Amino acid sequence: MSSFIVKFIAIIGMTIDHVNDIFYKQTALNVIGRIAFPLFCFQIVVGYSKTRSIPKYILRLLGFAIITQIPYTFFMNAINAGFSLNVLFTLSLGLIVMYIYDLTTINNKGKIDIIDGKRK
Repeated sequence: MSSFIVKFIAIIGMTIDHVNDIFYKQTALNVIGRIAFPLFCFQIVVGYSKTRSIPKYILRLLGFAIITQIPYTFFMNAINAGFSLNVLFTLSLGLIVMYIYDLTTINNKGKIDIIDGKRK
């Protein structure tokens, strides 16, 4: 299965979940929509393994997170859910953690050593 198809399935699931939150409030549609997050996480890992510049990838994802925070905040205020960050910040944090893990290794004494930063 190609990345395009995985992204398409995730977008359809996310759309079903969002439409359900606004109009229907059906548990079955909510369950269908919950497939989106693991698929987007998988796509982040695939992107991480294929990108040339992980810092630029992180900045792009954080940029989209900041841009989409504005409509997300308006939507959440419309349903009186209070302030929270959108899921792109969570995906960005996961990407940052993968990058830090890739840059570090634990030696025999339990200390963390920084590797030279080059991809393997």
